[in-house]
This record gives sequence, structure tokens and C-alpha cells, in this order.
Amino acid sequence: MEFTPGEGLIGQSALENEPLLIDRIPEDYLRITSGLGSTAPRAVLIFPFAWNDRVEAVVELGTVHEFSELHRAFLDKEAEGIAITVAVARSRKSSDEDSMGA
Repeated sequence: MEFTPGEGLIGQSALENEPLLIDRIPEDYLRITSGLGSTAPRAVLIFPFAWNDRVEAVVELGTVHEFSELHRAFLDKEAEGIAITVAVARSRKSSDEDSMGA
């Protein structure tokens, strides 16, 4: 899915380049489903991945537990690497599409 900056919570996170933690989730907001059943998440973290001051991607993570400082520290540590990977993949896809059209 694609969102424009400022559109919904994902777009707000992208626009501000800041994570959003939502820990009061309405029962009907989102369901986490597995082969054993489904449940409402206890918390949702919307996290932007940025490189060179440009948000390359945003992920929305739901959990049946609270997000710990360890979870946040991991995302903070890996965010730039993930953003670079997304940027390179997008660039390669664009290059492939350009070469096919030539």
C-alpha cells in the first residue's frame, strides 16, 4: 500500500519522521491472525525507515504484548540499514523498468 505524507497515522509518521506508539487499541482496529485464531493487538508501533533525511518506508507492527525498550532500540539501530536496502531495491527496480522500455 502507498500513503502520502500526512495521510493517516502512517503518513503522519512519515511526514514527521518519528515513530508513533499506540497502546490503547480499539477492539475493532486490527486483528492479529494465526493458524490458531485471532486477537486484538495490545499495542501498535508505526515506525519510519529513513536515510539521508528521506523516509524510504514505514512499517506498522502490532503485538499482543507491550513494545519494550529493547524492541525500540533494535528498530532504531537497524532503521538506516533497512532504509538503504529499500532505497537500493527501488532504484534497481526503476533502472530495470527504464531498460525494458528502451
